[in-house]
Amino acid sequence: MKKLIIAIIILAYILTPLKAYPRQVGTWKSYLSYNNVTDVKKGGNILYVLASGALFTYNTTDESIVTYDKANGLNDNGIVYIAWCQSAHGLLIVYSNNNMDVLYDNGEIMNLPDYYNYQFTGDKTINDVYIDGKYAYLSTNFGILKIDVSDPKIKDTYNIGKPITHTYIKDKHIFAASSRLQATYTASLSSNLLDKNSWKQSGGYTPKANTTDPGLLSLANTLKPSGPRYNYFEFMKFHNGKLYTAGGGYTPEADSNRHGIIQVLKEDDNWQIYQDHLDTITGVNYISTNCLAIDPNDDKHVFGSGKTGIYEFYDGKFVRHFTYDNSPIAPAVTN
Repeated sequence: MKKLIIAIIILAYILTPLKAYPRQVGTWKSYLSYNNVTDVKKGGNILYVLASGALFTYNTTDESIVTYDKANGLNDNGIVYIAWCQSAHGLLIVYSNNNMDVLYDNGEIMNLPDYYNYQFTGDKTINDVYIDGKYAYLSTNFGILKIDVSDPKIKDTYNIGKPITHTYIKDKHIFAASSRLQATYTASLSSNLLDKNSWKQSGGYTPKANTTDPGLLSLANTLKPSGPRYNYFEFMKFHNGKLYTAGGGYTPEADSNRHGIIQVLKEDDNWQIYQDHLDTITGVNYISTNCLAIDPNDDKHVFGSGKTGIYEFYDGKFVRHFTYDNSPIAPAVTN
């Protein structure tokens, strides 16, 4: 029962910041997906890997792997960008809600919540991170944020009044490129960058070059920590020491249209991922699995259901698909 409570709270992403409850440190464990590696940054002998919105590191010297989450120091979930700052010896971490952390190479983690907490009526979306010296330049839908990574704080805000896709510095000038406007705006670093009039259109839009080392990406894919395939947990059931989860999110009023998935956490902390991509077998979209039932006489025999019928599994393998066309069940809604 204790394991059930811990798993449900963490998997549902409602873990309260540990700073508010210091006596809880060491009692929580996060189960995050590291399935989809999207970025790798190298800082000294450490590889920082962004995978499925989560972070892990690989030490190229001792080959150790460390995962980071709210249970061991990070201040939020859902990472969208990581950027290594050599001058500050730290990794800037940007979350989907605009909260930020800096993970230094000595293991210290410092939070920068100012932008997250800032009350702003415009669009605060962060589109890119560019590092120059000890500063990070964050491209946003109103302009650019300049962050001091060595002492986490917002140094300047350049409200250009344009949606900026990415930023870079070259030849003592700063360039702000906008894919939406198909334009690039430039200003001299010696000018008053706080003044909108300092920024002049200098040309059309050029997409940002992909600078991620494909060799590091390939290596990171061989190092992925164990975990679920998806961070989707809409329904959970604890049975015989195992946590059965479905990742759909479907009601007649709202539908996530997420890929159908059943994932089972076993007592040894390993995950069993049930066969998916069932649309290639049934010809029907396998989406929005929002509940499951377990055979009381054989817990390998499981039924999952959602938007497109009931799916029968045995030991994680697909057996049959029941719909209103081939069984007595009736559709819940007309569409």
